This record gives sequence, structure tokens and C-alpha cells, in this order.
Amino acid sequence: MIATNESQSFGDKIYYNWAKALVRQLNGNPRELCFHSFRHYVIAHLKELPEVSDKQRRDLVGHIGGDVHDEQYDVATSMTVMRGVVAKLPRLFRAPGAMKTCRTG
Repeated sequence: MIATNESQSFGDKIYYNWAKALVRQLNGNPRELCFHSFRHYVIAHLKELPEVSDKQRRDLVGHIGGDVHDEQYDVATSMTVMRGVVAKLPRLFRAPGAMKTCRTG
């Protein structure tokens, strides 16, 4: 994903695709959920799992460390470990074959 002009950010492209996916997966998104809603859900769910550390949870959602030592001297959780953390999240979306296709034109 590349921004198409100087006034558009990478985040704009991510948001556009995210918003489109929410509408498709949540039948029009009648509850008006947003990325913040998803992030809140992930944090709340992972807090219930004792095998997921605070650091792993913070690294996954992009929060800074618990103190200055964490922020300055810690290293990011490995992708192998993060993959295991993500696998602990429940699957909420329909299977890809069940998705409605968008009309074009």
C-alpha cells in the first residue's frame, strides 16, 4: 500500500481498507465499530489470558512500556511469539468463501 499523493498518509490507506472490511464483514457495520473498538476488544480479551504477558499485549497493540526502563532498554517481542499471541484471539469474521462480493462500476 502506497499513498497516492503527498497529502495522503500510509495510515489513510490502512484506514480505507479497514473501514471497507468492517462494512463487508459486519453486514454494513450497524454498531459503527472502528479500529479503536477492535483494539479495545483485543486488549480486554488478552488481559483475561494469564499466559499472555503485559509486554506481549502492549507490543501487539503498539503501546509503550510500563516504565522508562521498558521504553528505553527493552526489545520487541519476536514475531514467533506474537504469532502465538494472535492465535489466541477468537475468530470473529466469516470465512472468506462466505463473504459477499462487491459490485464494481
